[in-house]
Amino acid sequence: MRARFDIDVAKIRREQHHFADRTASRAAAVTQMRVKEGIAATDRIRTGRMLNRVHVKEVGPARFQVRSDEPYSHWQERGRGPVRPIRAKALRFKPKGLNAFVFAKYVRPDPGGHFFQRALSRLSRRDFTG
Repeated sequence: MRARFDIDVAKIRREQHHFADRTASRAAAVTQMRVKEGIAATDRIRTGRMLNRVHVKEVGPARFQVRSDEPYSHWQERGRGPVRPIRAKALRFKPKGLNAFVFAKYVRPDPGGHFFQRALSRLSRRDFTG
């Protein structure tokens, strides 16, 4: 008995790319959820803008970025050094939990929350396959 197979290489490649897109997209969605959970768990929410603006962006075939477009999300993730006034005599800000402004000549460094880093380190094979 003989068997003859016609292999459509283009169709196989399309299916491989489709599978890679699906699995990478699934892993990005899981990572996005974990980033949001990390932000909520560390109690760094004041307005909720950074939490609501964490999204997944496709940057290429089977390549995705989990990111936040809020300008201050970089400092929330990585932290910042000490802050001193440049043009004025004091800094003026409204801390979380207070309804009044505070004036200070110096603000201590703040360690980052590392939401994205922790979410990425928690990725596993199961996150890609469901």
